[in-house]
Amino acid sequence: MKDEDKTKEQLIEELRELRQLFAYDKQRMKNNQEWLDHSPVCTKVVDLNFNLQYMSAAGINALKIENVKEYYDKPFPFSNYSDLSRDGILENLNKVKETGEFATQEVCVFAEDKKELWFQTNYIPVNNFKGEIDYIMVVSIDITERKEIKALQKALKEKLILTQNIQAQEKRFSLWLGYSPACTKIVDLDFNLQYMSAAGVKALKIENITEYYGKPYPFDFYPNSFQIIMTDSLKKVKETGEVLTQEAFVFSMEEKEFWYHSTLVPVNDDKGRIDYIMIVSIDITERKYAEEELKKAKKDADIANEAKSQFLAAMSHEIRTPMNGVLGTVQLLLRTDLNFDQQKYVKVLSTSGNQLLCVINDILDYSKLEANKLTVAEEPFDLNNCIQEVIEMMKNHAEEKVISLRCVLDFAVPRLVLGDVIRLKQILNNLVNNAIKFTQKGEVSIIVKLVSYDSPNVKVLFRVKDTGVGIPQNELEFLFEEFFQVDSSLTRRVGGTGLGLAICQKLIRLMKGELSVESEQGVGSDFSFIIPFIEIPLTKAATDSEKLSVLKSHDDNQKMNILLAEDNEINQIVAEDMLETLGHCVDIVSNGLEVLAQLEKKSYDLILMDLHMPEMDGISATKKIIQKYSKTERPFIVAFTADVLSEKKEQYLQLGMDDYLTKPVDLMELKGLLKKYKRS
Repeated sequence: MKDEDKTKEQLIEELRELRQLFAYDKQRMKNNQEWLDHSPVCTKVVDLNFNLQYMSAAGINALKIENVKEYYDKPFPFSNYSDLSRDGILENLNKVKETGEFATQEVCVFAEDKKELWFQTNYIPVNNFKGEIDYIMVVSIDITERKEIKALQKALKEKLILTQNIQAQEKRFSLWLGYSPACTKIVDLDFNLQYMSAAGVKALKIENITEYYGKPYPFDFYPNSFQIIMTDSLKKVKETGEVLTQEAFVFSMEEKEFWYHSTLVPVNDDKGRIDYIMIVSIDITERKYAEEELKKAKKDADIANEAKSQFLAAMSHEIRTPMNGVLGTVQLLLRTDLNFDQQKYVKVLSTSGNQLLCVINDILDYSKLEANKLTVAEEPFDLNNCIQEVIEMMKNHAEEKVISLRCVLDFAVPRLVLGDVIRLKQILNNLVNNAIKFTQKGEVSIIVKLVSYDSPNVKVLFRVKDTGVGIPQNELEFLFEEFFQVDSSLTRRVGGTGLGLAICQKLIRLMKGELSVESEQGVGSDFSFIIPFIEIPLTKAATDSEKLSVLKSHDDNQKMNILLAEDNEINQIVAEDMLETLGHCVDIVSNGLEVLAQLEKKSYDLILMDLHMPEMDGISATKKIIQKYSKTERPFIVAFTADVLSEKKEQYLQLGMDDYLTKPVDLMELKGLLKKYKRS
C-alpha cells in the first residue's frame, strides 16, 4: 500500500511505532555505550573515510589521552602508531570496507607517556538497516603484558642456552688450559692475579697457587726488569685495548732462569668494556740459547771469513807484485824483434800469466762474495765504450783461435748510464773468455738490446752466444754452482777454477738481474742477463764528474812528464820501460819523502804513486801534496797498487787521488789511462 493510499489513522499509528522504535534504539545505543565504556576492551568506531567517531574509556585510559574529543572526526590511525602498524591498520580497514569481511592483526602504539603498547586488534563491519556497511568497529585487546612475558621467556631461554654454551666452553677452556704447554694467567684491571694454568704453576715451581690469587702481579720473585716491563705492558693494554707481545726472562722459585714470549690480550665483557687481561706465555728458553749459540757461531764465522779475506787479499797483493814484473816484461818482449820460437814462448808466458791472474781474481772475488763484502757501485759510464773495451781486450784471444768475435749493439740502448762499469766488464769478460775458450771454430757474439725504457729507468739485455761444444742438458742446473766444471775432456784441457760463472751469477744478482743459459751439445751456448740502469742525459753527463771539467782531448803523441813512485826494483824497470815505450818521460823515486822533494825541483803531469813504500807511504805523501798544492797546481795522482778490493779503491778516491791502476799493469790499459789525463 502506497503512503498516499493510507488513512490518516494508519499514518499516525506508523509514526507512533517509529517513535517507539527510535526510543528503543536510542536506549539500546546508550546501554551499548555504557557497556563499552565499562568494558576493559579498547573499542573505536570509524566511518568509511576512516575518521574516528568514538573511542571507549579503556582506549582513552590505555593511551593516556586527556581529551579524546580532539581526535574525533580526524583520520585514524594517529601518528603515535608505529609505521609498520599504521600500514597494517590502513590495509585492514580498506579490506573490511571493500569486502565486508572480518580482519585481525597485532599493532604497536605509543602512549603519550612514550610507553610502547601492544594490542590484538579486530576489525568488524557495522551495517545499517539496509544491510550496507555504515561504520567499522576496531576492537583492541591489550596484549602488552603477554608480549613482555613472551619476550622475557624467549630471553630467559636464550640466556639458558648461552649459559650452557658458556659452561661448556669454560669446561673445554679449563681442560685446554690444564693440558696446554703455554703458561696462561688472568689478571683483573687492578692487575691482581685471578688464575694461572698448570703449565705456569709447574714451570715456576709454585706449591700452592691459590696463595697468590688476588695478589698483585707480577710477584716479587720475578726480576725487577721483568716487573717493570710487565707492569708497563699491562697499563698499556688497559688504556688502549690493544694486544701486545714481548720477550722477557723470569726466575722460578728455584731461581732457574726462563725466557718467555708473552702475549697480553684484553678480555671484554658483553658491553665491550675490558674486564680482564689474559697473559699467554710460551717458554722460549731453548730457542734463546740456540739464538745465542747461533750468534756466537756467526760471529766466529765472520771472524774466520774476515781472516780468510785478509789472508787472500794479502796473498793477492804479494802475488800481484811479482806478476806485474812477469806480465809487464812479457808485454815489453812482445814489442821487440823476436824470432818465431821466442814469440811462441813469450805468448805461452803471457797466456799462462793471465790465466794465473784470472785464478787469483776468481778466488778473491769468491771470498768477498762469501763474506757479503762485495758491492756494486753507482757511477756514470759510457756503455758503448764498455762494450768496445771488452771486445778490444778479448780480440787477440779470439784471433789466436781463428774465430770471429762480433758485436751487435742496439742503437736504442742509451750511451751514458749509471751503474758499475767495472763489474759489468768483469761479467762480460768472463762470459766472452769462456765462450772463446770452449769454441773451436765459428764465432762468438756479444748482443746488447734495449728491453724496456721508462725514462730515466732502462733495462738492457746482454747476450754472449757461441758456436762451441755446448753443455749437456743434465748439467745445466749445476752450472752456476761454486767449483762446478762441465765433465768433458775439453773442460779439463782448458782448465779453470769453476768459480767464474758462480761469481758472474752473484754479481748479476747484486745488480738486480739474473743469469740464464740455453745450450745444446755440438751446437753452442747462449748466456743472457738483464740489468737495470739509470739513463744519464748527454747534456748532463759532462757535469757528473769533476775530472771531465779539467781533462781535455789531445794528441796521442804528446809527451807527459811522469813521476814513478815505486820501491820494488823490478816494478821500476817494467813501469819505466812501459812508459818510455809509450813515448813519455819518466823519473823514479822510492818513497813518499822523495816524491815531495822531487816536486820541489820539477813539474810533473802525473804521479804513479805506489801505496806501500818505506819511510813515507803513498797515502801520506798524497795527503801532503793535496795540502800543499791546489788541484790545478799539482799533478794528477794515480794509485799504483796491487790492492784490488773495491773498498780500498774507493778509499783512494775519497783521499783525493784522481784514479787507480791495478798491478799487474796491462800496457793498453796504461795507455788508455795516460791518454785520459793528458792536459791540453
